[in-house]
Formats: sequence, C-alpha cells, structure tokens
Amino acid sequence: SKKFNFAIKSALVGSIGGLLFGYDLGVISGALPYVKDYFNLSLYQQELVTSLMYAGCVFGASIGGSVCDYFGRRITVFIVSIVF
Repeated sequence: SKKFNFAIKSALVGSIGGLLFGYDLGVISGALPYVKDYFNLSLYQQELVTSLMYAGCVFGASIGGSVCDYFGRRITVFIVSIVF
C-alpha cells in the first residue's frame, strides 16, 4: 500500500545518504595527508579540519531546501557548481 511504498522509499533514501557519508569519509581520509603536508598541520588541526568539513556539510544541507525554494532549483545548482 501507500505506507509501505513510503517506507521503502524512505529506507532507500536513508541508505543512499549513509553510502554517500561513507564515501565522503574515504575522500577526506585520502586527501588529509596531502592537506597535512601542505599546511603543516598538527594532529589536533587535522581533526579540526575534518570536523569542520562535516559541520559545513550539515550547515549546507540544513539551508539547501530554503535556498532552493527562494531562488529556484536551476539557479541554486548553478551557484553551487560555481562555488564547488
């Protein structure tokens, strides 16, 4: 029924989110040695950089819907692609 379909779709979206979160962890762990060497970061600073990256992701995800509603999807994707 409709509730079952909604539950399946919600589970799929949640699992894709978890998959992307794990992928991001891999990307950050692969880039961190180069960032550490380039900026001469201590262990604490490396932890701070990693944490702030995820805090930025949380911030972006929390305002993304409102920005899309205000500017529209097309303009938002264009601006984000330029920033990225």
